[in-house]
Amino acid sequence: MRRHMGLLVMIAALTLAGCDLTGTQGGAADLLPTIPNTKVIEGKTITQYIVSLSEGSSLLAGQPLLAAAVKAAEGVIACYQDIGAVALRVYNDLASPLSNGMVAVIDRKAMADPANLVRCLRGGGEPSVGAQSVTIQPCANSYTLTKNNTEFSIFYLATTKEMCEAICTRLEGCTASQQ
Repeated sequence: MRRHMGLLVMIAALTLAGCDLTGTQGGAADLLPTIPNTKVIEGKTITQYIVSLSEGSSLLAGQPLLAAAVKAAEGVIACYQDIGAVALRVYNDLASPLSNGMVAVIDRKAMADPANLVRCLRGGGEPSVGAQSVTIQPCANSYTLTKNNTEFSIFYLATTKEMCEAICTRLEGCTASQQ
């Protein structure tokens, strides 16, 4: 039954895509800000995270279906990142390791393109934490930016007010969204 449902979804997506599997190249990564005095932290893959847990390797070894599902999900996420439909970046303040932030940008046009769906379905040391004079004040914001006839959903969150301000001042359309 699942196989038949998956086949129907694939046929529908191919039909909607008009068999054009090139898809829409997204521009999500172009909107990620550069924030001075921060280290960009590259995220671990889901598999790397699970394996880093104390029982993670055993969990994946004992659950081949889970391991296959995780691998498939990673492939889809990586594909959407490669085509610019999704971009994610984490920032760590070099002067204050407890001050962190994350920005996610989704290019709605590229995400909604059925050809991209078909295309994507196919296929160090930690900073030391000493005495800090940082006040943890979690903050988050989301807004929609329209640029070049494309809507981008932009989300960010941070652990400090300073990191939120640093992110927002460098994200296109952010300060206008707060007025």
